[in-house]
Amino acid sequence: MKWVYGIVYVCVQDVKVCHSQLHVESLFMHSNQFDAIQSFAFQGFPQLEHLSLSGNRITFLKNYTFCGLYNLTELYISDNLIANVSALAFHGLHSLQMLYLTNNRILEMDLSDIPKGSVIYLEQNPLDDADYLHGFKKVSLQTHRFQQASGE
Repeated sequence: MKWVYGIVYVCVQDVKVCHSQLHVESLFMHSNQFDAIQSFAFQGFPQLEHLSLSGNRITFLKNYTFCGLYNLTELYISDNLIANVSALAFHGLHSLQMLYLTNNRILEMDLSDIPKGSVIYLEQNPLDDADYLHGFKKVSLQTHRFQQASGE
C-alpha cells in the first residue's frame, strides 16, 4: 500500500500540475488548518482508497468536492467545522464504505450519492432529524440528541 502522510502544507492547484504521475492509495491531510476545499480538488487521484481531512477547519463541502475518487472506500472528515454540505458534494463516490463526519456542525445533508451499503458516523452533530438516513448499512448517532421544535 502506498501512503502519503504528514503533509504540512498542500496547495491543491500545485498538486494538480503533477497528479498524472501520482499513484496514491492513501492520503492523510488531517490537522493542517484547511478551511476550504475546492470542487474537483481530488480529481487527479483516481487510485485513492483512503482520504483523511479530519481535524481541520473546513466549514463547507461544495458540489463535486470528491468527484473522481471512484475507488475511495474510506473518507474521514471528522473534527471540522462543517455546517453546510452541498447536495452533490459526495457525487461519484460509488465505492465508499465508511464515511466519518463526527464532531461537526451539520444540521441536515443530502446523502443520496452515498452508496446504501455504507456505514456513516454522524455523532456530535446537531442534526434536525434522521429521515434521510434510512437504507444505509449502519448509521452511528451514538449519544445524539435531535433538535426539537419549541414553542407549542
